[in-house]
Amino acid sequence: MSIVLAIAALFLLADHIQARPDPTSPIITINLMNVTVSQGQRAQLFCEAVGYPKPKVRIMKRGDGRLSGTDVDFSQVDTPLETGNAYKVIKETSMDDEGWYYCRAKNELGIQITRAYLSIRRGCETVHCPGHKVCQIDTFTKEPVCRCPVQDCNDFDAVCGSDCNTYFSKCYLDAQNCEMDKNVTVKHRGFCHIPTPPVVNYWQSNVTVAMGQPIELHCNAQGTPTPSVSWFHQLRDEEPVLESDSDLLYIPSAQVLDNGLYFCQAQTCGDLIAQSNVFKVKVLTPPVLPTCAVAGNGHVRTFDSQSYSFGGQCSYLMARNCHNSDWYVYSRFGGCQVGATCLEAVTIYHKNVYFEIGRGWYVNMGYEHFVMKENEERAYVEDELVLTMNGTHIHADLPEIRVIWDGVTTAHVVLQEQYKNTKTCGICGGNYGENSFRSSMLGQDEALRLVVDSRLDYYQQCQPSYLQTYQCSAASRSQATAMCKEIFDCQGFRACKQVVDMDWYMSTCIQDSCSKEYLSAYPSPCRATAAFKEMCSIAGFDVLECLHKECNVKNVLAGSHCGETLPFRGCGPTL
Repeated sequence: MSIVLAIAALFLLADHIQARPDPTSPIITINLMNVTVSQGQRAQLFCEAVGYPKPKVRIMKRGDGRLSGTDVDFSQVDTPLETGNAYKVIKETSMDDEGWYYCRAKNELGIQITRAYLSIRRGCETVHCPGHKVCQIDTFTKEPVCRCPVQDCNDFDAVCGSDCNTYFSKCYLDAQNCEMDKNVTVKHRGFCHIPTPPVVNYWQSNVTVAMGQPIELHCNAQGTPTPSVSWFHQLRDEEPVLESDSDLLYIPSAQVLDNGLYFCQAQTCGDLIAQSNVFKVKVLTPPVLPTCAVAGNGHVRTFDSQSYSFGGQCSYLMARNCHNSDWYVYSRFGGCQVGATCLEAVTIYHKNVYFEIGRGWYVNMGYEHFVMKENEERAYVEDELVLTMNGTHIHADLPEIRVIWDGVTTAHVVLQEQYKNTKTCGICGGNYGENSFRSSMLGQDEALRLVVDSRLDYYQQCQPSYLQTYQCSAASRSQATAMCKEIFDCQGFRACKQVVDMDWYMSTCIQDSCSKEYLSAYPSPCRATAAFKEMCSIAGFDVLECLHKECNVKNVLAGSHCGETLPFRGCGPTL
């Protein structure tokens, strides 16, 4: 019998040995979770780990440089590996309980740690309640809530609200404001009169005023009760803004930004509204002198505010005095890396002097060759010529014209005040005395004839001239438009764009950005905004704040070596 028992005991021992798992270091199976509660609420933390031998699991809070805390340790053997867990409860949290908590699972083979953060909301200290509401801690949830203060409105002293409704008392009006999230004010004591819709007895034709003169406009709104009046002003391409909250709109000194559309609005009892007609105020500013611009890939804006784009590498007559031919401006267009038609240099003839300015701000004047340096000025009294360099543009001033060159691909020809009615010829077209701030497209036949007639190709070596067409996908155009709009959307341009045609410069930016960029060091948005900025400066607007920090024209010359002795075409790169 004893032998049988011994054998049975051996079998039981073998089964027990086979059932024991292999030794395993701890594995955390349920991590600590981040918890957020309000101050005074209950907080619970739990984690679980498995391993063999059974891991000991603890939850600890990191204090001032040490791990501290208590834990409650439970165990159960439901799997081959043994499970340990820890459960921590904070019945009523305080600010001292906020911080990192660590779950540590440990046995003789290893240790594993995980962590979570307990956040404590600071009651009403950080809660901003709207209107008349106040913050309170809810007794049930312990959460901060915004509530209207309890008011016992037992008095009866009727008031008329700004919404033309009668309220039992000021106390009752305040309670209603709080509950309904309104801001009704007291118009007068006593009962409200029966309201009548407001009337704006006003019709205004367009107003023209000289810069610096006052503007005075009356809405003449009527109604019962007396309506509130608002004057609105809308600049071109912008939303209407409130200019005045009284019946009188008075502007003591009209400026460019006062241009635009105006209307007044009368309002009674919240939803009874009347409005005047919309009319235009035009502030007369000194006209922008007749200006021709050539920019980017063959884009031209003529003296008479016509625009077109052409291609064809050659020299062209840019502009000249058609009456007595005492000045000429020639333009040389070369190829860019992607086949665009880019302005390389301009040559100016004035009576007995001629000179060329080109890429890299170089000047070639007879036997004299030099590069204009920042803030440099050179005066040639006998030739009535002054050359200045403002850091980004060369200005060549003659009695009749000013030629502005950005050192890369953009040039402006501005007729001086005394000669603003000069009849002109060339790709810059005719002249009618001043620029319009809005340009229009020149007809294709007329534009092509203007280009062909202005071409200087005595030896028939130039490729044919043609009008540009731009093939651009919707996605590329959308991306180019967003990029150009962002860089042109400068607060400092607001006044200038009421006088100078920003739309044309924006259009050149979009068209060139939509095609393959041919000058990455000084891309299309930079070239277009720099050209517009220079025209704003000529018109008398300070727009230095709109110089984009990434748009540095001097990046174009990086790697170029410009010495004192220069080749005819200068030291600038060939694009």
